[in-house]
Amino acid sequence: MRAKVNQVEFDKDQLNYRDKRFESSFIKERRLDLNDLIKRVKDEEKKSKKNNFYIFSAILSVGVIAVILLNF
Repeated sequence: MRAKVNQVEFDKDQLNYRDKRFESSFIKERRLDLNDLIKRVKDEEKKSKKNNFYIFSAILSVGVIAVILLNF
């Protein structure tokens, strides 16, 4: 149990540690870039459209196969 308490204290110390040399780069990494967010949304839309196309194609092909088999 003592090891877990020591680990928590160590983690808190690590979170509170700040090095002035890396502080500016750390702040830059934490900032959100609107262009990146817009790009992510567009990429997700492309993936979604692609997946929807594959699902629609699969359903359509199963339907066509079912109609062909019922006609024979």
